[in-house]
Amino acid sequence: MKTVTVSLSPQLVAELDRVREREHRTRSEILREALRRYITVAERDPMIPREDALPEEIEAMRRAEKEYARGECVRLEDLQHELGLRTR
Repeated sequence: MKTVTVSLSPQLVAELDRVREREHRTRSEILREALRRYITVAERDPMIPREDALPEEIEAMRRAEKEYARGECVRLEDLQHELGLRTR
């Protein structure tokens, strides 16, 4: 392995340490996993949002992905029609 030095704000270090303590893992383990996830997303979609998603937004996205995988989705046009909205 190679060592990489990174600067983090005190607030981000505190958040990292809270996760580290809760999960009984090292900072390095968590940062490696976070970087792997980031790279996976970046390879699928080069437009990574600059604003961090809130925990409830992340949970909503996870639920949506599972619903989509189960085929529990509707077309936008169908939803707009059901809600009585005009479509373009």
